[in-house]
Amino acid sequence: MKRRNFLQLGIAAGIGILTEKITTPFLDEVESAIERTTGLPTGNASIQIKKKAACANRDDIDDCVQHFTYSTDEKVMIIGIAPIIEELYFRVLLSVLVSLHDKREKPLNDVVYGTGGIGLNRQEVAIGATSSLVFAAVHNITENGIDTKTIPAASIFLGMAYWYLQRKLGFLANYTAHLSLNINATKLLFSSRVAT
Repeated sequence: MKRRNFLQLGIAAGIGILTEKITTPFLDEVESAIERTTGLPTGNASIQIKKKAACANRDDIDDCVQHFTYSTDEKVMIIGIAPIIEELYFRVLLSVLVSLHDKREKPLNDVVYGTGGIGLNRQEVAIGATSSLVFAAVHNITENGIDTKTIPAASIFLGMAYWYLQRKLGFLANYTAHLSLNINATKLLFSSRVAT
């Protein structure tokens, strides 16, 4: 690997982590405002329902949910497996297809190192928005189907942010942003604003 490529990957990873650190407090405020305005919950419905079900027989349900801890298997899934699968499916595959469609010289390099630049073309915006909506819907799948009462605002926004990072900086940027969010989420006592 060329020194320049190694440096580029390091910068991408750093920007991915920084993205998570900047967006999390902002999204917490946005989701709180949405909850106050609509009266509906926000976040990841599948995780919220799981936490509430685990605490259903407790007298202190709210305290139990707020202090919910993940099992080791759940942490492995949330930190080790989910970000890789989700980034491959929702961003990497689509990024390769966009680069192939655009007849770019090295589509796999676009995935690894990004396309550079700042803006996205219309096609990239449309694909990123669609992918982000599907990404958010997947996070609201419960045993009873898709939860339409929970607004997955963070998942939508983060899906677009991860898509942008993928297209511009490459896989390591969006992967480290997603991984950093999930690591942070499993360390927190409780956050309704989790997008694995």
